[in-house]
This record gives sequence, structure tokens and C-alpha cells, in this order.
Amino acid sequence: MRIMQKLTGAMTAIIVIAVSSAALASVSFVSGEVTGTWEADSIIVTGAVNVPSGEMLTIEPGVNVFFLDYFAFEIKDNAVLHAVGTESDYIRFVPFNDGDRTLGLDFINASSSSILEYVHIADALTSGIHLNNSGITVRNSLIEDNEAPTGSIGGGGIEILNNSSALIENNVIRNNYSADYGGGIYIDNSSPVVTGNIIENNLAGYYGSAAGGGIAVYGNSNPEITFNSITSNSVNPVGNFFVRRGYGGAIYYSGESSGLISDNHIFDNVVDSEPQTETFGGGLYITGASPMVENNVIAYNQAQGNDGGGIFLYNSNSTFINNTVSFNSAGDFGGAVYSQNSNPTFINSILYFNQDSTGNEIWTENSYVAVYFSDIQGGWQGQGNIDIDPMFRDNENGDFHLMSTMCGDSYDSPAIDAGDSSIFDNYLNCDAGLGTERSDLGAYGGQGTPTTDINDPVEDLVPESFLLAQNYPNPFNASTSIEFSLENGADVTVEVFDVLGKKVQTLADGHRSAGNHMVTWDASKQSTGVYFYRITADGSTETRKMSLLK
Repeated sequence: MRIMQKLTGAMTAIIVIAVSSAALASVSFVSGEVTGTWEADSIIVTGAVNVPSGEMLTIEPGVNVFFLDYFAFEIKDNAVLHAVGTESDYIRFVPFNDGDRTLGLDFINASSSSILEYVHIADALTSGIHLNNSGITVRNSLIEDNEAPTGSIGGGGIEILNNSSALIENNVIRNNYSADYGGGIYIDNSSPVVTGNIIENNLAGYYGSAAGGGIAVYGNSNPEITFNSITSNSVNPVGNFFVRRGYGGAIYYSGESSGLISDNHIFDNVVDSEPQTETFGGGLYITGASPMVENNVIAYNQAQGNDGGGIFLYNSNSTFINNTVSFNSAGDFGGAVYSQNSNPTFINSILYFNQDSTGNEIWTENSYVAVYFSDIQGGWQGQGNIDIDPMFRDNENGDFHLMSTMCGDSYDSPAIDAGDSSIFDNYLNCDAGLGTERSDLGAYGGQGTPTTDINDPVEDLVPESFLLAQNYPNPFNASTSIEFSLENGADVTVEVFDVLGKKVQTLADGHRSAGNHMVTWDASKQSTGVYFYRITADGSTETRKMSLLK
């Protein structure tokens, strides 16, 4: 087997068991009540664990928490979990065996002092993180490949319930699944701040109705959803139902909610069309709620079956200020916006290059849509509205800034200085507002802060200087081969440890050239059991597990 590509994020949860610059010094086995400090390289969870009421558990950087089975990890009334890793030493909560699942982390009335930072949570057969009346902080973490199955409420990545005023900041939330609502995040009767996250490739869909591929909001909630990249999420309602409905490829927003949706990039989300399926709101679906929606780019989303390629509104009176809604598509009506029983207002916005079956940017049903100082393809009645190509800088590559000769472009967009005369651009530069007389149209004008690209806080989670393959065969009897690949020549050490952290053998210790290499371990004199093998090169370390069966 040749190793020719770098590990991807989706593979991380399955393959990478430990990445730490420290030595594999110790292993601890835990169950029941847990407090104090975890410093061992590997914590093996052998039964349900909980941080008792009023107590605190601290987990040091680089600790790997392995679950042997579906064991609960609960943080109870006013208890504190302080799991703060570093950019180079994440704390991991993953199954012990490849292909197994965990039950995630469950915060129940936990202290607001609880914090998860630089942690990796993967492969939970429930929400990766469940919050119930717990205002914790989750920051700079990777939450992936978790699943909220049939019978749960929602939130494949994170479930936020019952007055949980959490801070969810600068995380990557990807490849999670909910059978019903909120593939990435589910919010119900809570008002968290969800800011600066990458929310991508999450899925909601199984029952007759499914909603919110990226985020679903329910109940009396007032979240702030700001500065996120919400991309490539989907809703795919399946199952044995005569009519199935899907809502909100990126965000489903409902109930008595208000709150804020601001400065997000909402791209390439889909509500899938299947036979006998009704699908609405490729980007946003807002029903019964009226959040403020401003300074967002909503582009390339699809409501494949029915209505509202960019936005679907039902019984909503939201105000939309300085949004760019472009290149979305609907199978039936409202390429940009479908408004039903609603009275929304659009100001300083661009609705252009969207597609539906009739060529209408906005489709109304029992609604009055007020539009002012906006660029609407096909035109729309209202003060200050125009109908002209907005001249985006490079929309084919996702850049929806307006063209400007002062920024090196060939033309000046007609959307510069075309906004409401009472609104001025707070920021004037090539990445934000461009005109000085009044606000520009679209996501980069007006009174909001400039929408910026979101950096991936976990892109360096897996070191790129080398790759370590799974040993083969595994499990094995007597001997097994271990292959690794070096990007550059380096001094390399490959060692084997038993489950208690005792070094059993050194398989390689010296300089190796760039390329693929293989070592063999003869374990004929060892006992049946689980062993770890570790490679160290250029100051980085990767460890994997193998099983000897005689």
C-alpha cells in the first residue's frame, strides 16, 4: 500500500488516535465520578463517567480520551469541565476502537465556567456536545462525524437547549448528521452566540420533515449567528412517507425567535428534491420568526423541488439590510425570495442572477414585500430601486465585492453609493464600503462590519510533514508491517508501547529520506493484547493502535 495523499479532516476521527509532542508516558482507566486533573497521555473510559455537582475536572493539552463503549460523559449541576488544549496539542474525545461510537459530552445545568477549547469530538451516536441550561464556551475546536439519530431532537454536532446562552466561536463543525433538525447545530429556547465558525457538509434528513442542514432554531430563541461560513450543508427528507418536506439548506429559523443573522457567507447549501418531496429555502427558511438579517452573502443555494432558492419566508416580517442574494435557484418560484403570508422589508440589497421557473427574483403569496434602495433584476417598485448588473468582482470564485477602479478593477459598480441616503458605509476600503456619499448596496456596504473570510482553526490538526498508515494486517498474529511516508528527509523514531505506556521495542531510529518507508514488528514473544506504535519526526508525533491475537 502506497500513501500518496494527505489525511483529510473527514478521516481524522477514524485514523488519528493521538498527536502529541509528549512521550507516550501513561494510560489511566476511569469510570464513575471524575474530578481533579487528567494528565495521562491516554484516558480509557471503561464505564459511564460524570463530573459531580459543584466539582471540577481539568483535562491537560494533548490528552486523548478513548471510550471503550457507549458510555455517557456528563457534567452535572454547577460542575465545571475545563478542557483547554493548544493549537498543537488538541484534547480528543473519540472511540477507542476504529468504527465504534461514543455518546458525546452532556452538559446538564453545568457551570458557565466550563470551557472546551482546541478539542476534537468525533463519532458520537448522539450530538457531539449536548447543552441543557448550560452556558459554556466552545472555541477553536473540531466537531465532526457525529450523529443525532432517529428519536433524538436534533443537532448532530451541537444541541443547545433550555436557556443555554453558550458561546460557540471559531470552530469547525462538519460532516455531522441529524435525522430531523439541525445537522450541524440545533437551538431550542436558547440564545447562544454562534460566531466565526465553519459549518459545512452537515445533513438533516430522515423523517417526513427535516430542517436546517447547517443550523436549526426553534422555540423562544434569540441567537446571534454572525461571521460564519455556512457552506455545502443539505436537507434530504427521506423515509416511507407519502409527502416529505425539507426546509432551510443552511438555516431553518422558526418559533418565537428574533435574534440576528449577520455577516455570514451562506454558499452552496441544498434542499434536495426526491420523488414526492416538497423542498423550500435553499439558503434560509424563516417561519413565524423575524430575525434581523444584514450584511450576508447568500449565493449558489438551491431549493431543488419547490420555492425560495435563496430565502423562503412564511409568516415573517424580517428586515433585510445590505444583503447580497445571487446565483440561487428554485425548482418552482422565487429564485431569490419566496414570501408567503409575510411582510418583509429589503433595504440596500442586491437580488440578482437568481433563477426559478418564471424568471422572478421575488415571488409573493398573500404578502407585501417592501423594497427600497436595492438592485433587483427585473425591477421592483419602491424608492431608490435600480435594475442593472451589480458588477461583482469575481463571483465565479465566490468574491461578491463590488468592482471598483480604485481597487484595480476595470469598472465601477453602479451599486456603489446607491443606497439609502440616511445610511453611510462605516468602513471604506477595498474589502468593504467603496463610496463616500452614502452606503453601497450589498453585503459589504452599510453599517455592518466587513464580512471576511473565515480561517480554519483546525487545518493543522494533522501534521503534514509525515503520514503514518494503519499497520497491516490488523489484528495480526506474530508479525505486522507499519508503513509511513515523509514529505521531507528527517530523523525518525518508530516505537511500540503496551497499553500501560511501557516501551516494548524500537523499530526505527535514524535518518530517513523523503518518500515511503516500511518497518516490520516481530511480536512472536509478546502476549495477546492491544499495543500502540508511535512515529516521531521533525518534532511531531503520531500514534496508532494495533491488536495482537494469538
